[in-house]
Amino acid sequence: MTTFAAPPAPEAGPEAAAAWVNEVGSDTLAGRMGLTFLEAAPRRVVATMPVTGNTQLQRMLHGGASAVLAESLGSLGAALHAGRAGSPSGWTSTPPTTCPSARAP
Repeated sequence: MTTFAAPPAPEAGPEAAAAWVNEVGSDTLAGRMGLTFLEAAPRRVVATMPVTGNTQLQRMLHGGASAVLAESLGSLGAALHAGRAGSPSGWTSTPPTTCPSARAP
């Protein structure tokens, strides 16, 4: 089991939290795709992701890369918002119209 240094206290600011996320997340999918978190706070998470290396054959940003960016920002924001009292996890990117249980009107 990998152990990490404790995250910085909220008083350290969103840049310190982002630096911690970048360090502990370097071997995750987000890290491998080049996401760099710039700010991480309960009400605002800012990150960048390069297009280079995350493209389709047509050299356009891959939709899956966009989903990784969105999920990474959303999950981190939710976790920061919940704090130690909560444990948010998961989301679905499947539109309701394609779910097997969805019924057309």
